[in-house]
Amino acid sequence: MSYGVPPIAAPTPRPRPNTVTVAGMLLYGLAGLTVINAIISIATLSTTLDAAKDAYSGVANGDAAITAARIAGIAGIVIALIFAALWVVLAVGNLRGRNGLRITTFVIAGLAVLCYGCSSASAGFQNRLTDANTDEQLKAAAQKMQDSIPSWITAWSITVAVVSLLASATVIILLALPASNQFFRKQEPEFVPYPQYPQYPQMPPAQGTQPPAEGTQPTAPEGTPPAP
Repeated sequence: MSYGVPPIAAPTPRPRPNTVTVAGMLLYGLAGLTVINAIISIATLSTTLDAAKDAYSGVANGDAAITAARIAGIAGIVIALIFAALWVVLAVGNLRGRNGLRITTFVIAGLAVLCYGCSSASAGFQNRLTDANTDEQLKAAAQKMQDSIPSWITAWSITVAVVSLLASATVIILLALPASNQFFRKQEPEFVPYPQYPQYPQMPPAQGTQPPAEGTQPTAPEGTPPAP
């Protein structure tokens, strides 16, 4: 009789720690914040382009500045929508315990920290860069464009950059904690042993017969020829 391979049971799902849950919620929050930022950018794109046209009209290389403003505005909206979808995918993957998406989150969140950090820093130096421009026409045009854009847009951009910076850094820290490492660790399959079958009792001797006594040879039935 041949025996098969013992069955393999699916690993028992591990309980998700709070560190991973909070990290997933932060990723969803980043996605929502990025979508809101993209919607505001779409709504204010015409205002920004009108300010650029009004500021750089009649200035040397003004057309190039207007074209650059248009490309930057459209590219920013597209990138924001891509990042919003990416944050959602990473949130779902991390909440389900996908270690590959957890590693991808480290990379994307690290790039986000770098980008949002540079964006926050550049906002503080924007006025200094304008003052450092040696071309008086370009300097005046840049200042005019900056004054034409509503102040709440600049404040919103700085707020989004700072909040996204803090959220991305928090996600990295939460997913790197020991509790998160245990949740994302690969689970080995569990082997299930064969069931133990019951032991059946030995059959009793037939009625009218007795087992031979110790030290005696069993007698052959009558009519049986003797052994040679």
